Amino acid sequence: MGYDETLRDFKTIVKDEDGLLDEVRRLAIEHVDAAVKRPWESYNKASLLREFRNLHEIVLVLLTAKDTEDENENVVPDEKVAFAEPNGDMEVLLRMWIDFQQSVVMEEKLLESVCREMGKEYEAWSLPSVRIRSKVRREEVGSR
Repeated sequence: MGYDETLRDFKTIVKDEDGLLDEVRRLAIEHVDAAVKRPWESYNKASLLREFRNLHEIVLVLLTAKDTEDENENVVPDEKVAFAEPNGDMEVLLRMWIDFQQSVVMEEKLLESVCREMGKEYEAWSLPSVRIRSKVRREEVGSR
């Protein structure tokens, strides 16, 4: 899922009366290239990540070639996947990691300015550790 406006209100959309989302320690989100960011995505990623109060790690998931081909296909909710060390140019992976961190910092600055303009108190937040992983379908895991 990209970072559309529904992410900003994630906890409102997902009924979590028992506070189970506060127990989430690790969250996997798909990598979205910063160059593809649309104007309405100005601070959705940071807003989403802030919803998980006890988050210790973010797994930035690289799409497979098949995922890219099937971008407009329906998502299979029960698809079995695993996360593996990414194969690829380390410089490219480092750039993704840096771009992700910088985009969250920029979004946080925007959130802070929005809070100030609305006369609300801004609650500082810092990004937990971020790891990049490749998504591997379960049937592919044994062949690696």
